Amino acid sequence: MEDKKHRSLYQICNEAVDKREDFNLSAHKCSEYFLDMADAVGFDVNLLKSGTSKNSGMKIHEDDAGFVIDMLKDYGSCEEYLNLRKGKYEDVPMDVREKLLFGFCDMLRRSGASPDVINETWRKMRLTMQMDLQPIVERFNNQISLLAGLKDELLDDVSFANEDRDVLLSYYSSQIANLIADLKHIKNLFCSIREKEMDDIIQLETLEEDPDKRNSIKGIRLIKEIRNDEDYLFAIKRRKQVMERGGQISKKRKELEELNAQIDAIGRK
Repeated sequence: MEDKKHRSLYQICNEAVDKREDFNLSAHKCSEYFLDMADAVGFDVNLLKSGTSKNSGMKIHEDDAGFVIDMLKDYGSCEEYLNLRKGKYEDVPMDVREKLLFGFCDMLRRSGASPDVINETWRKMRLTMQMDLQPIVERFNNQISLLAGLKDELLDDVSFANEDRDVLLSYYSSQIANLIADLKHIKNLFCSIREKEMDDIIQLETLEEDPDKRNSIKGIRLIKEIRNDEDYLFAIKRRKQVMERGGQISKKRKELEELNAQIDAIGRK
């Protein structure tokens, strides 16, 4: 029996052009922008396809049409979406990321996907958009901003002579230098601890009988082996530069795929 509540992306966009004065994108642009946004948030559009063939079209529930059209309408004018497509997730407010997370996962739920598929998509999207790390990053950035803005406050007093300011600036500079040294020392301690943990785990690889656990140990060994590989680090840096470059992800997809293949090849060496 025909499902009248699900329609193709083309149908949804054409209906919006007829009904909304603020929407005039062609069906081709709708598809291009939708794929671009899906890439940016880590959503697999194949999960919305109605068949197994390569040419099967996406099917979207009518209740999700508003979310899709609003997202496509704002694609080119929304600064948050631009930062998202550049991979600058830290510059995208959390509420914008949450709206996209819920919107795409609602589409998946209404498509009839299994709970396992929805949960895995949820996890992948949160990871892609750095949603779990963001609150910590924001607190760190706020503290850095406070520190940068303290200069005038710490030196601004009518009773201070120039000599006073010289003494204070010298003291403040030494304290900041000590803080930086302490932070680097703590970071190096963490690296040393993780290095030892990886060494201890890797030594258990040949003794582990569980295939899944053995594969996990192999993954840890791989991380240890490639973490300082110059080709690997260059490819990672290059991929980040491509992501941050302006333009649609769809137009950078081939270059990103080549870099990902290079990174995978290094990992398999």
